[in-house]
Amino acid sequence: MKLAIPLLVATVVGSALTGCASTSAGQLQALDQSELTAALLPVESLPPGFNTHETLETESSTGSYCNYATENNVAQADLVAARYYSKGIDKGAVIVRSTLRQYASADDAASTFAALTETMQACTEGQVNGETASFSVATADPVGEKSIVINTVTPSSSLQSGYSLNGPVITIVTNGGATTSYPELTASLLPKQVDAYVTAATPA
Repeated sequence: MKLAIPLLVATVVGSALTGCASTSAGQLQALDQSELTAALLPVESLPPGFNTHETLETESSTGSYCNYATENNVAQADLVAARYYSKGIDKGAVIVRSTLRQYASADDAASTFAALTETMQACTEGQVNGETASFSVATADPVGEKSIVINTVTPSSSLQSGYSLNGPVITIVTNGGATTSYPELTASLLPKQVDAYVTAATPA
């Protein structure tokens, strides 16, 4: 089972939460593709039972929500690294995806994140992979410089996505299944992925 997970450049309604990053944006260095991919969470960071499904250095668009990317002319990420994890089968399968999107600068990442939170405040439904989707904001603790957590429900899936801004990178951790998503996974894995990235991007 592989769920259609929205991309950041075609994302969903969120509410910005501001937190304290352990390292300031100016201190985080740009990573190359191999370093960015290496900063993705190893499967051992997930709860027991998960396996690594695949690791990618590209993302495929699943459609644009409320014309977010077009209307805001947002910057595109220079580098992308994503990893899928899964456990279970068929309707009982649980999918997790962790994504690191690195922009040309911290300013580009911050502008993209700001446009996301501003534009998507009024976007409560859209299309995901050809299906009608509804979106709602989840209450969650802040992670990184700024963060949002979003629920996405379609006729075939229920997802929760956590987004965190840190320097030139926007981190996205999404989880879900055919009928439900798992807030405890978001609460656990988003901070872990942010910490792994910040560690990799902090000069020695």
